Amino acid sequence: MSAESKTVRSTSWPLVGIGLILLLWLGYLLGQPNLIPSGLSGLAVGKHAPAIQAAGWVNGEPGDLTGKVLVVEAWSCYCLPCLKATQELVEVQQEFADQDQVVFLGLTSDPPDALPQIEAYLKKTGANWPNGYFAIETLLGLEAEYTPATWVIGTDGLIVWNDDSRESISEAIRNALAKSMD
Repeated sequence: MSAESKTVRSTSWPLVGIGLILLLWLGYLLGQPNLIPSGLSGLAVGKHAPAIQAAGWVNGEPGDLTGKVLVVEAWSCYCLPCLKATQELVEVQQEFADQDQVVFLGLTSDPPDALPQIEAYLKKTGANWPNGYFAIETLLGLEAEYTPATWVIGTDGLIVWNDDSRESISEAIRNALAKSMD
């Protein structure tokens, strides 16, 4: 074996190790639900939420939302962190399954021709609530520059929670429900 081939082999192992470390780090980052820096979570708490509109709906239409606490998630079927965030939101929805006054909605900017991917995403995540696609106007109104992003909207139409909030989303929903009873 020549000295040249030994040099190539001995220098390639550290590179492989560094590559594996970088891949593990990237995998860890993609698994984090909140990669968005603080202050970039869209429409701020206390602001009026826009009307909920979409070109079409999967899992049914939302119906009359008057007097309801809304949990709205912006997502995309091409967004890896969205998968985990939506699956976590499914768990939150199960907490409030007996509360008719709490409505979960998903919104995506994905166009109608992405319906097969949208339906596959919803099946994979277990999100069975109404999901509006090509919801550009509403997402712009929510200032959703990044996905995933989630808001809780009180019965008065004001944002009461977003991803920058300190309390948990479950606490925010409970607080919004309590406020609606006043």
